[in-house]
Amino acid sequence: MNTNPYSFLRSKFVNNLESVKSIEKLLQVFRLKKYLRKISILSLVYFFNVTSRCVQIKIAFFNEEYSDDLILRFKDHSVCNSSDKSSLHCKSKQRVEGEFPKGFSSSFHNMALKRKCTKQRDLNSIINSSGQNHSKTQSYQSMEPINWFSGPTDGIFSNFGSFNNQKQNETQCLVLENPSNIISTCGTEKRKRILPKKHLTTYLIFDYSSEFLIRCELFDYHLKLGVDYVTISINDVTKNEVNRHLFSLLLISLRFGYDPALSGLKNEHFLDFVSILTDLSVYSESNALNMLYRYLFSFLLHFEPEFYKNFTLNPYNPFVIRYKQILIPFLDVLFDQIEIISDLSKNEVSFHKIDRIKRSNFLYTFEFYKIKIRITPEALNAMKLNSCAQKRDFFKWFLDFYMIKGIRISTDDSFYSDCKDPDKASDYLKNINSVLETSIMDSDLFQILVQNHKKTIKLVELERVILSEDNIENIKHFSNLEILIFVSCVIYKYRSFLNIIEIFYPKLRILKLIGFRLSSKFFNVLTFSMLEDLDLSLSNYIGNPGCLLLQEKSNRLTSFKMDHTCFCFKIINFFMKSKLLKRLSIRNADLSYFRKNISFLGCHKSFDFLDLSGSTLGKLFLSFFSQNLKSEVLVLKNLKRRYEALTILNQTSLYLSTKHLRYSEDNISRNFFYFLRYFCYLESLEILDTSITMSEWQHFDLSHMFRLKSVNLSQNRLSDYNFNMLPLGINLDVLNVSECNLNVGLMSFLCFTKKSDSFKKIDISGNQLSMIDLAILIQFKNLTHLKITLANDVMANYFKEYGALCCENLKSLVFVSTSVEVSIFQFVMLQNSLLKLKFKFCTIYDTGLTRKNIFALKFLKKVTFFQTHFHPEVLKILDLFQILKIPVTFH
Repeated sequence: MNTNPYSFLRSKFVNNLESVKSIEKLLQVFRLKKYLRKISILSLVYFFNVTSRCVQIKIAFFNEEYSDDLILRFKDHSVCNSSDKSSLHCKSKQRVEGEFPKGFSSSFHNMALKRKCTKQRDLNSIINSSGQNHSKTQSYQSMEPINWFSGPTDGIFSNFGSFNNQKQNETQCLVLENPSNIISTCGTEKRKRILPKKHLTTYLIFDYSSEFLIRCELFDYHLKLGVDYVTISINDVTKNEVNRHLFSLLLISLRFGYDPALSGLKNEHFLDFVSILTDLSVYSESNALNMLYRYLFSFLLHFEPEFYKNFTLNPYNPFVIRYKQILIPFLDVLFDQIEIISDLSKNEVSFHKIDRIKRSNFLYTFEFYKIKIRITPEALNAMKLNSCAQKRDFFKWFLDFYMIKGIRISTDDSFYSDCKDPDKASDYLKNINSVLETSIMDSDLFQILVQNHKKTIKLVELERVILSEDNIENIKHFSNLEILIFVSCVIYKYRSFLNIIEIFYPKLRILKLIGFRLSSKFFNVLTFSMLEDLDLSLSNYIGNPGCLLLQEKSNRLTSFKMDHTCFCFKIINFFMKSKLLKRLSIRNADLSYFRKNISFLGCHKSFDFLDLSGSTLGKLFLSFFSQNLKSEVLVLKNLKRRYEALTILNQTSLYLSTKHLRYSEDNISRNFFYFLRYFCYLESLEILDTSITMSEWQHFDLSHMFRLKSVNLSQNRLSDYNFNMLPLGINLDVLNVSECNLNVGLMSFLCFTKKSDSFKKIDISGNQLSMIDLAILIQFKNLTHLKITLANDVMANYFKEYGALCCENLKSLVFVSTSVEVSIFQFVMLQNSLLKLKFKFCTIYDTGLTRKNIFALKFLKKVTFFQTHFHPEVLKILDLFQILKIPVTFH
């Protein structure tokens, strides 16, 4: 048998090679462990630096009588001796929501408060860096210890009364750190001879970190820069004249949440103290800020006479305007269960009853002059039950700050008048009786308004509430009332009140009575009124038509609305004969039972707005509306009889006058498109929910519709072919193809048209989108409003394939039926010009909406959540939007 002489060498080489490979694998494992160890060490170092980072801030004060600098060092609270009475008191308290736990830490501060700022500063180097050439030596002095758990001295809370006594025990258990542990270090100059006092520039030096229970935006900015120290001027903090001592007291309260009175704050310095809080834009994620304003409440009572003195002399005095602004937050601590929300866009101050522990996250420092009060009956009743004399006086005082222009009360804080869209208003009326009425007690609010503001009240809006006789008597005193709205209210002897409404409100311009039974006396009174806008939807007439005495010459009506109801012909004829009538809405009304012998002679036939949706006209009204009718806005949605809508459309007068057409029916016919081509001046076209593929587009030449600026084809089924036949002129700004069952990639058609630069508002929600569709969005250079449904995987894949997606001029972004995770918020954060963000029928997960992402959205001006579900962890951080002063609305 022949043997290979090299077989032995080959086998030995193979064995050595395998051993080398095994050694290399072992070395790779060691290298990997080494790298992992380095990464973990670096991560720990980075995490420690981030969580324990602090910045030393040096604030320059001018014209001070001090010759030395003041250094504040905030030391952590040491472990209390078990024999100490106060510590035993603190330890005996159970940790409950709303009380400060040990160290007064919230969820946001849990990690930060466990760490101390370990960076020790060389104070001499800081002094040298400030430009001072003379040498200083530091000596340490301890602040005088304060018996923190002893009761307040006489005079401090003497005027606070029962309001303070009610919170006494809570205050004691909330504070766990003794102010005596705060050590001030004063650098004193060693002088060989005594020098006279001079007004010098001195400094206040302190370490600012995330351990501050009450934070401020200015100091946060320097903290985020990552610098070790910074020198600023007191003029950069506030424009008011503030001395160093007062500012040091403020810092102690910000750091530990202490009562400023026990730290030495005097009555004469109260206004300056509160003014600095406003200038610093302070906030807190715990209830520390709320407690601070509770402490300061007693000072407010001493300030009241001074304010009234200046307010009486000149209400426009800068002094009055300034302090009206800084005193608003005190209203938020007045009632425990009431939350106050200010809406600058509507000039409204809203009061809501809450069951959770209230936390004042930021100061409501918006400057109002004329305001409307928006409140629920539940909140009114809570304010009544929990009120005391001092609270009532302060609430009255607060209302005196402003000119109260109106009051709005609704059972669930939703209002019919807020529904500007006719479709939404109609749907609102259909469901209006599903919410039970709530009784309004004999509220102090009405009494205060009657006493002090009865001449300024212009608006009263009450919805789904029960009004007592006293409530009505108070409302009667608003003699200058211009707008009165009652929606499904239960009113004591309402007929006698409505029958003489002209006597109480001679200046009434707008009257909306929804869901009432009206008599002939009511309509006879309206004959002589100054009414311009009348809405009697859901109401009906219960009298005899022969009792109606309607004088046509006195009718000044410009808008009349009778949705979901029908009156006798004499009433309808009276309002339609108004020469000034421009807006007429008769939705979901049956007009087919009127006799043939009545006449429309003299009735108005030229409108700015005409809505006949859902109605049955009958021969009489169909004959009237199908001859020489003119309307700039024509709404014909789902008329009970299709031929009635088509008969109305077949008019030359409409072809020449209509600019906005809204039409829908179950099965749209070819006749509609035949008439549509004659509307040469259309600027807006809505064809909604037709339930067919709209293949009729191809049979008619609609290219002449170059004036169209808005096209709404939502809830239709569009195919590839008829999508290309849409009348998309060069002036088109708005396109709505939501819920049109569009397949992926169909948006590419818009990209290849020559109109992509004209689009400003696009609604493509409810359709499936691909990465190609998202890429098309970049082509719309002038896009300002986008409504969209996005899938997280599509968005994530787009980022991997193409990178960032940014619409340069996008101002408003709405997500519909979207599961919001991290990739969606990455898309949002890339829109630098975005101002408004809305989520509708969405689900928001904790992986998407995080603390970091919320702070990255600080450029937003408004956030809205409409029927949106939240992950439990997301609910805990929604208050961060308020910290960033971003108004948040929930529906």
